[in-house]
Amino acid sequence: MAEHNKSEIDGILKPWLDKNIEILRSSIEESGELPSNLFDQLLTFLYFWIKYDFLHEPEQNFQDQLNLGTCSIGNKPLDEKDFDHLIKIWGYPVHGRKMSTGVLVLGRDLESQPEKINLDDLIENITRGAGGELRIYSQEMFLFSMLSGWDIYEEDDCDLDVKVHILSHPLLQKIRNHYFEWPDTFAIPGSKHEINIDSSKHGVLSIFGYKVGLDGLNPNQRRNILNTVYEAELSFLNGKVKNLNSWSYKKSSRRLQKMAYAIAYFTKNAKKSPNDNSVAISEWESDLAWLKVKYYDGRYDQKWSWNWPKT
Repeated sequence: MAEHNKSEIDGILKPWLDKNIEILRSSIEESGELPSNLFDQLLTFLYFWIKYDFLHEPEQNFQDQLNLGTCSIGNKPLDEKDFDHLIKIWGYPVHGRKMSTGVLVLGRDLESQPEKINLDDLIENITRGAGGELRIYSQEMFLFSMLSGWDIYEEDDCDLDVKVHILSHPLLQKIRNHYFEWPDTFAIPGSKHEINIDSSKHGVLSIFGYKVGLDGLNPNQRRNILNTVYEAELSFLNGKVKNLNSWSYKKSSRRLQKMAYAIAYFTKNAKKSPNDNSVAISEWESDLAWLKVKYYDGRYDQKWSWNWPKT
């Protein structure tokens, strides 16, 4: 890490620290321990940093991510420009919003941005450029990792309630909603149907011509249709399909989730039926596996680095 300019960093961080440090210092002196709350623990490191020039070198994995570049978006608790300047002072590159980067840092507020930002599209673009290695932090999480030297993504023994912090952070929570678990197709034969199996003959997939079974399409035809559904504008279906909004916008995690869960439901219900649906079941499961590899793995699964700190 490049030699830091302590006076410049003090100028950015000290006003924030001054608002909270007296209460925190009293708490530390009384208990003799660092608090477990993420924000309070961050303030503790800021206090020692400013008073004693106390700073740990970031772990190597964290440095590797930082050297790929950092993109910060939004204000609060620090102004975005101040936050970017802070990263530069520490000697790491700051990238714009259209470049590949290793770290994305979010403030709590996008409303004061000069231009409207579509956070979903932004993260999708950054992630494609990053090759799936993007890590997402709040400003508080990032500063904690920088000042402590412990990357909050890597620490099993770091006694912080990160999950609570994520739930209280509006932009982190918005991103977290992109996660979804890939559905399974397990079903007990003869158990109660969740939905009528004929639902596979109606709805968005059917309108586009998707069909399995003895009189269905071949794999290439089915998958071309699945590609089209994933990438298509569906506004022309207004009034023709119930709950069209649940299909979200094209090429989104919500669209993929809707497609995957629909096919999984068809498969489960076919397995519960007393009829011989073996061909349809096999083809649905094959298409579901194809969709997973094509669009889900490395993008929307939790092994990907919209991954979160260990909680």
